[in-house]
Order: sequence, then C-alpha cells, then structure tokens
Amino acid sequence: MRILAHDQKEGLLRLSLQTLEDLWHLHKILEEGDLVEAKTYRKVAIKHGHEIDEGEKRPVNLTIRLERSEFHQYTGKLRLAGTIVSGPPDIQLASKHTISLEPGMLVTVKKKAIKSYQIDRLRKARVKEADIFFVALDRDQADFAELKEFGLQMRGSISYTRRQGEEDRSAFYDRIAQTLLPQDCRIVVCGPGFERTNLYSYLRKRYPDLAARATVEHASDIGEPGIREVLATTADKLLKESRLARETAYVERLLLEVRKRGLAAVSRETVEQAISYGAVETLLVSDTKVREAASLIDDAERVAATVVIISGHHPAGEQLLALGGVGAILRFAIGPR
Repeated sequence: MRILAHDQKEGLLRLSLQTLEDLWHLHKILEEGDLVEAKTYRKVAIKHGHEIDEGEKRPVNLTIRLERSEFHQYTGKLRLAGTIVSGPPDIQLASKHTISLEPGMLVTVKKKAIKSYQIDRLRKARVKEADIFFVALDRDQADFAELKEFGLQMRGSISYTRRQGEEDRSAFYDRIAQTLLPQDCRIVVCGPGFERTNLYSYLRKRYPDLAARATVEHASDIGEPGIREVLATTADKLLKESRLARETAYVERLLLEVRKRGLAAVSRETVEQAISYGAVETLLVSDTKVREAASLIDDAERVAATVVIISGHHPAGEQLLALGGVGAILRFAIGPR
C-alpha cells in the first residue's frame, strides 16, 4: 500500500493498491457514503431526441457514493457499488455503477472524517502477521503457506536431500522448524502418511514451545492442494480458536489487573476518565456494546490506544459483559477506582 496523498482536514486519501492485502484493508476502512474515484468501464449515454441509449463500454474515471463493498479474494478484486456523482459529460449521473478494484490501480477516497485507526491500518497494511501458518510435508518435501486476512499465500518449500545410507531425518525436520519458529501464530502440520506425526514428535522433543502452537491434520497431498483440503475442513475451527486465544488473553490480563487493583478500569465512567488522562493502553469492547461505546472508541483512538473488540460467545467474552461490556488496560494508574 502506498499512500500518495492524505489530507486529514478534507478527509481525502489517494492510494496506490499493490497487493490483494491492500484491497482487503481498504475494504475494512470504507464506509457507506464515502466518495470513491477510480478508473472503471462504463457504457456511454447516447441521446436520440428525448431518448437515451447506452453505447459501448469504454474506460472512464468515475466517482461513486459508496453503498456497498465486497472483497473477492479468489478473483483478486474489490467491488464497490454505489451511485455515480461525477464523471465525463456523456455518463448519466445518479445511476448505479460498480467499480472493480485490483492490484496496480489508483483510487481516491473522500470521507466525512478519517479516523486515526483507519489511516494507521493503511500504513501498517504491509506488515500484518499470518493468522495460521501451514507446513504440508511428505518424505521428500515440505511446503509452507500462510493464511492471512485476505486468503492463502504459498511461502516456499524445503526438499529432503538423502545421503547414501542415511536414514536420520532430523536435519530435515530441523530446517522445517527453523522456518516455523519466527511465525508468531497458530501452526498446522499436515500431509499424507506418517511424516506429519513424525515432525510433530520431533517438535515436541526439540521445540516444545513451537509444538504447543501446532495442530496435526491429515491431508491427501502436499502443496497448495493439500493445504486447501485442510482449510476446507478445519479453517473455521482453527481461526475461531486463534481469535478465542487472543481475545481470552486480553480479558485475562484485564481481570488480573482488576484483582491486583492495578492497571485496569472497568466502569464506563472510569474508562472515560482514563481516556481523558491518556492512560488507556488497550480498550476492550464487547461486540454487543460497540454501538453504545462508539464515542469511547473514537476517544480511545485519539489517545493512540489499541481497540480490541471481544466476542461475547465464549467464557472470556461473557466475563467482560459481566463487567459492563467495556474495560481498559492502562499505561499508568489514575488513582483510586
């Protein structure tokens, strides 16, 4: 993502879209009513007296008032639907149109106001970590892939080089482990035969912390086909577990600070006070309270706090709801609460 222009006062962003991930992050910051300008294809309007016919499609720059955005990861496009508000003279205004964005395109967005988290998201778009990292292996090869917010990306391979008379595969497993170690996320080990369990046993013995983040799944093949097979059957479960673990860790940290009478605020009034002091490091909001907490979220973002939305459909989320649905982990104490 390249931010070519950013005018906070005017709510203007001009962006160069370079990857699929850029499309995903743009999709997440767009809102109904935004004005979006980009190159697109549209049939021109041809007048015959009082009648208007549509001619052939041609490339034009149009601005639409956004009504709906849809991200299509497999076609590599972000589709933006809305009403045309400006364009060439032979384009009928106030009619509906859909702009298809893809990597390599330029887009201009004009918002009523650009929120701090939105511009931060765009600036950090290229450094997002994977949600799940896969290794699919058999006796000859290990293939790697990462599941990020927008979809699956293959990340290279390691081949097993067998020396004559050598049956020890620990060097092969260790090379795989060195690729997995930097991945700070859930690990899925998959593939046909027994190699997936052999690798997992090696990780448990040599890299127990890595093994603790790993799940073993069957796949009938290696490479992208094998990984997509696992995705089709277990991705929802794995992603939910990953999100659950992250959300639970945040709530547990909040509860620990509450028990210690430490760096925590849990009533709406106290959270508001902590935000006004710039003391909030992380604001936790139940997904059932987002509308009610909209002003808190805006205020927290203005003091550079991290905002985390917690699902209410697991025990940690229920604990946050029991506290009122909002809570804050603080940078420093703000006095008696």
